[in-house]
Amino acid sequence: MEQQHQCVCCPEAVLRVLTTMLHFQMLKSPAFMLLLVSGYLSLMGILIVFTYAAQFAMRKGLDPNSAKLVLSIIGISNTLGRAACGAISCLPQLDMNIVSWVTILLSGVSLIVAAFAYSKMLYVIACALFGFNLASFTVLRALVFVELFGLENLTNCFGLNMLFQSLSAFSSTPLANVILLYTGGFQAVFLFTGSALLLSGALLIPLKPVLKWERRNMNVTFS
Repeated sequence: MEQQHQCVCCPEAVLRVLTTMLHFQMLKSPAFMLLLVSGYLSLMGILIVFTYAAQFAMRKGLDPNSAKLVLSIIGISNTLGRAACGAISCLPQLDMNIVSWVTILLSGVSLIVAAFAYSKMLYVIACALFGFNLASFTVLRALVFVELFGLENLTNCFGLNMLFQSLSAFSSTPLANVILLYTGGFQAVFLFTGSALLLSGALLIPLKPVLKWERRNMNVTFS
């Protein structure tokens, strides 16, 4: 009788799920890589801002209790932004990718404004706009995946997207700490984060032309 060799540490069911979610053939797609790198940078912005927004607020002159409220304001504005994204996603005439890169660019601009804010109120408003605009990153990402790569590839897209986001979560705060260590100020951290979000949004602008070129000239399969 033939013996079946199975991995004790990783059962077959788990391997099957990982194989389905991590379809590495998709990494050959330049358009998909643009989406992954954009997602990496966007999540970096979210994590760094939530880590340092309150401390930067105190540097701007807010008392500790008011500085903590900045995080609540970002969260509330993000909730409102998600509701707005959910509403506009029901409009078929809108291109979700365009909505995504416009709002991500605006979130990057908001952080740069926050970095140079000359008043406490302007800083709070800029942080609120950041939270509102970056809501599209979480709400519309699945719609962009389906629109560009098809519903049948949504699981694969999400699996690789989560992999890149885990790398972002692992590296974002240490990178911000290095910037803070060498500059001694939160302004440089916010400028770096705002620039990362501007790059994230810019990467999505040529997404559809790149995908069209890719389908004409490259043999990339997604299934």
